[in-house]
This record gives sequence, C-alpha cells and structure tokens, in this order.
Amino acid sequence: MIRGGYQGKLLEVNLSTGVARAVALPPEDELRTWIGCAGLGLHLLAREVTPRMRPADPDCPVFIMTGPLLGTLAPSSSNWTIVTLNPAIPYHPAVTQAHGYWGARLKHAGWDGIVIRGAADRPVYLWIDDEQVALRDASPYWGLGTFETQRRLAGDLDDPANVSVACIGPAGESLLLGASVRNDKAYGCNKGSPGLTWGAKRLKAIAVRGSGRVPVADMAGFLDTCDAWSKRLAAFGPDSAYVRRMEGGGLKWAMAELGRRGIIPGPNYTSSEWGVRWGERFGRDVARWIVKPVGSWQCPVQCHHETTVTTGPFAGLTTSGYGPENIEGAATIIGVEEPSTCMALANFYDDMGACPSESGHAIALAFEMYNKGLLSKAETDGLDLTWGNYEAALELFERMMRREGLGAILALPLKEAARALGRGAEDMVVHVKGAGSNDHEMRAWGLGMLFSNIISPAGPTWLGMGADNRPAPDAGYPEPQDGGSPEGKGEAAYRTQVVKGWYDSIGCCWFVTWGVADIMSVTSRAVACAVGWDDFSREEAFLAGERVITLMRLISLARGFTPAHELDICKKFREPVPDGPAKGRTIGPHLERMREEYYRFFDWDLATGAPSAAALARLGLRDYTLAPAAVGT
Repeated sequence: MIRGGYQGKLLEVNLSTGVARAVALPPEDELRTWIGCAGLGLHLLAREVTPRMRPADPDCPVFIMTGPLLGTLAPSSSNWTIVTLNPAIPYHPAVTQAHGYWGARLKHAGWDGIVIRGAADRPVYLWIDDEQVALRDASPYWGLGTFETQRRLAGDLDDPANVSVACIGPAGESLLLGASVRNDKAYGCNKGSPGLTWGAKRLKAIAVRGSGRVPVADMAGFLDTCDAWSKRLAAFGPDSAYVRRMEGGGLKWAMAELGRRGIIPGPNYTSSEWGVRWGERFGRDVARWIVKPVGSWQCPVQCHHETTVTTGPFAGLTTSGYGPENIEGAATIIGVEEPSTCMALANFYDDMGACPSESGHAIALAFEMYNKGLLSKAETDGLDLTWGNYEAALELFERMMRREGLGAILALPLKEAARALGRGAEDMVVHVKGAGSNDHEMRAWGLGMLFSNIISPAGPTWLGMGADNRPAPDAGYPEPQDGGSPEGKGEAAYRTQVVKGWYDSIGCCWFVTWGVADIMSVTSRAVACAVGWDDFSREEAFLAGERVITLMRLISLARGFTPAHELDICKKFREPVPDGPAKGRTIGPHLERMREEYYRFFDWDLATGAPSAAALARLGLRDYTLAPAAVGT
C-alpha cells in the first residue's frame, strides 16, 4: 500500500492549447514495477512512442520525472530525470538526469512529475507555485544564456532564494544537437539533447517553488536507514577521503589524478601523454584558486563548484559547474593547455546550455583536419583552427548555432558531418553510435568503462560503468577489475547497468552509492520505508533495475535497432591508446566477445538483440506492449 514517497499526481501541460491539468499517477502495481524517474518515465514513453516519431515533432512527449526518495531526507535525494527521444541516435530513448534543488522543489510543490505535450507558437515558460500553475510569455528571456535566464526569471518572480529554474540556452533555441536543460546554475540534463526537444516546443524554462513536504510512511525506520547510509558513505575509501575528493567537482584532486593516469584526452583523442602534462599544470594552478564546493538537496558530496580563478588570462572569472567532462569536451579536446581558459570554455558551454560531448567533438574534428592540412582557411571562412585557439572554437560554435558555413556541416550528427567533410574525417571523428561519447580517455580508464558506454541502451552515457579501477560491491565487485583486461567485462557491464537502472529510478544521486557496502539493501529499505512497501527487498530492486534496461531495449527494437548498431563506434576507440600510461591498450579485438557475454547475462538473442521469452517472463514483462503503432514493428 502506498502511504508515502509519492504525491499522487503528475502535471500534464499541452503547449499547443495552453491547458495544464493534474492527472493521477499510474496504479500501485505499475509504480512498484517501474518505481519512478527513469523507470516510470520510460514506461510512460513506451505507451506513446512510435517508429516514426521524432524528438522535434509536436507530438513527441517529454516526461520530467521524480522518484519516491526525491525531496526526502535521504542522502543526495535530488535526482530528477527527463525521458524523451534521442535526436542523435533515433532508435534510442533519451534518459538524462540532473540534480540541484529543482527536483526537490517540484516534489515539495505536490507533483511527482510533468508531462509536456504539443508545441507553443511563441516562447513560453511554466510557473509552478505549489498547486498554482501558469504558462507565461518567455519572450523577454529568449536568447539569454542559462545563467542569466535563471537569475532574471527567479528575480522577476520575487523570490530568488526559493525559486528554482530549469531552462534552455541559445543551443536549445537553435535546436543544436547536444543542447541541454540547466538548473540551479550549472546542474544539467545533458545526454540525449533534451534541450533540443524543449527548443522545438518553444519551452524556455520551468520555474518551481514548493512549500510542502514528501510524505514518508515509516519515518522512524526511514531515518534509521538514512543514518546507516550516511555512515557507510562517510567510511568509503581510504581514510574516509571519498567525499572530500569529490568536493567541488574534484577540481583539486580529480583533474591532476586523471591526467596522471592518462585519462584526460588530448587534442581529439590523439594523445594521452598530452593529458598527463596538462594535469600537472592544472594541478599547480587550481591549488591557487578559490574553489567553493556546492551541493544539491541533502547532498554530503558537494561535487559541483563555484570557483574564482586567480591565474592566467581569465583571472577573476567566477565559474560554476562540475569538473572533468565539461573541461575535457570544451577545452582539452581542442588542445587548450592554459587552465583558466579551460574553465572559461567549460563555463561558456554551461551558459549556452550545451553538452560539449556533441558540439565539442564536432569542433575538435575540424581542428584535427585543419592541423593535418586537410581543411583550409578558406573552408573555415578565415578561422585559424590551430590547436589551442579557443577564440576560433567559440566563433565556430556560434556559427554552428546559426548553421553558417562550416558550422552548418558541424551541426549535423557527427557521422553525417564526417561524411560531408570527407578526406578521412570518418577516421578522425570521435563518436559512439553516431553521438558524442562521454569524455575521459576511457580506453585508458579501462576496457570495462569504455564497453559500458558503447553497449548502453540509452546511447553513450553513464548508464553503469563497469568495475574498472574502483570497487562496485553492490554489483558483486568488492575489489575493482583489471582495467586492461577484457575478461568479465560483459558481465560487469550487465551488473553495473542493472544496478544503475535501479538508482536512476529512486531519485538519489549515483555518487552516494559508489563503493558503499550492501547499498542495494540500504536503498531498497529506504524506498520500503518511504512508500510503505514493507516487503520490498534487495532482490526486487535488482529486478527493477534490469527491467529498466530491458525496456530501453524494447523501445529501441520498436524504433529500428538491430545488433548491427550495437558496436557502431569510431575508429579511434577500436585502436590502441597511442601513448601515455595505458599505451597499447585496445578494446577492438575483444568487442564481439564482450557483446556476446553481455547478451548472455541479459538473455538477449545474439541474432536479433531481443530479450528472450524467458527473460521477459522473469521480469514480469511477458505481456508488456508498447504503443499500438509500435507493436510488431
């Protein structure tokens, strides 16, 4: 019986008609099957998705979902999720999370999620003030970056301390691939280009203020469970250093450490040794900066930062965000060495509302071609794309948004852009299934890390990451695997993706589960206490996670996925690491064997990629059907 964890209703907004209304959550059996966030969002998407639906179509729905722990006193109970379709990979759903305070405030306003339908004929924003909901004109904010949109809109609503704003920037307005949705400064839903879908609907922002609370069925049991969770988290890692290392995006530890291990990608993934030298330089400079850790609702990790750089040409600039991936995709991938410039570039992408793993990879491709003499200055319309020329990169990004000159080509999906450029570009572009991969030199991090990104049924995203170089006891790995060995990496991808599928459904940040002993039991107990499902177990949580991954596969199959798509990755990722600490490491010869192992653990057919009848029955999906138009396709 549901006695807590949920508010009981969703807000459905039709932008075409301007009508907003409350609709009931699905019945309890569906909630227990799909939980919330990613799971429930995928379930709702599966009811409506069709083979020919496209993310920019007015009839493409956007599900903005919370989970039963979001907004409670559980550690980092801040995770909210957007589920829609992925414009870069048409056969995969887009499933992407953000943190901050926005999701908790939506839950405190009395809503378990928002369903966006239709498209407005002019820019609009949605204002949610507890039960009061209104669509308003967003023309004054159209064209603004995400930071200024949040600041001005929260100020115009006369309560900046208690209003959270999720919004798109110019990248989403221009329908640029990789466009993100940002909230509470630089938190963001980045993967799957959700900002493009918002832009197509002319939805600039959703502002939320909530004065309520989340009901909890068994508060005493819940608080005991959360206390045990927090103590286990604090004990993770040598000398309880895990939380301290992640503070402020790990800027003072992670970047230099990742560089030392060869995990910072150099110019368009052509050199890992370049990243080693970069990490040493960044480490020296960041020690002199003012780094303030910033956290989300109930967050003990505080992995975001507000940093004032005090060295280099951008000394005095204050930036907000998370550390590694944005810096890599915006800056190191085009050969920018100077640390303050790297921070300025990462801040620029956050402000534009763009994930640099898409547009940054396109720009890096142009840079590599230019530096190899394969792209002339005439073809760049006068831009000097010498490695490290960040000003040219910024201008090229603006041209991508305007679809102007070379920018029009680079704004295409990565594989299409490479084909249009020719001259060996298809061997240089860095992608997974045609989309921008997560940054980090994942070959150097570990073969399991890279394989988990390749095999993810949501496209390249952190949907599990194997067990390379860190323990994953909840997935069965109390000690990390050898990152250089292919052995057992298919099974590790299966296990860590299933566990992540569970975490992505409950409403808590992934970071408060890393390395924590028996965390599946702790989180399942937290959900049991919150909702009132006294018999909810670790085993049921694991099945829920596997169900989430399996539904992603069912949606992909309905939209044209075949196993031929599975290992569609760039040439660089198949080749050995060229230099640095992991020189010579390669996944290429092992990919097919890893895929077979991964399929075997899920019980998916090797020829079709489809789950077996036995797998569907075990997950309670034997009679599950997608939208009528998708059935049988």
